[in-house]
Amino acid sequence: MASLELDDEAGGPNVGQYLADMVEFRPGWLKRVSPQHTEGVTDVTSSETSTWLGISNIGELQAAFDEGDAALRRAGRPAQVREQLEEESWAVWRE
Repeated sequence: MASLELDDEAGGPNVGQYLADMVEFRPGWLKRVSPQHTEGVTDVTSSETSTWLGISNIGELQAAFDEGDAALRRAGRPAQVREQLEEESWAVWRE
């Protein structure tokens, strides 16, 4: 976990801060466009730590990434099915 504190030594974000930004992006975006799909996604970010992460091990971080990915797939699935149905109906009409 100490590697999360590594930074560029020029005052930029540390590794943990970059990862916190990345892990928060999917649920943060989904909260705006499809809030119902963020249910069950654990927020592992924390303003109380220097890494912006409130985790005790990398497994928790991986689980948060996996939850965000799954939520994004759940949100996109209805649109994917709708597009497939529209394409199939057009294919039948064109024949």
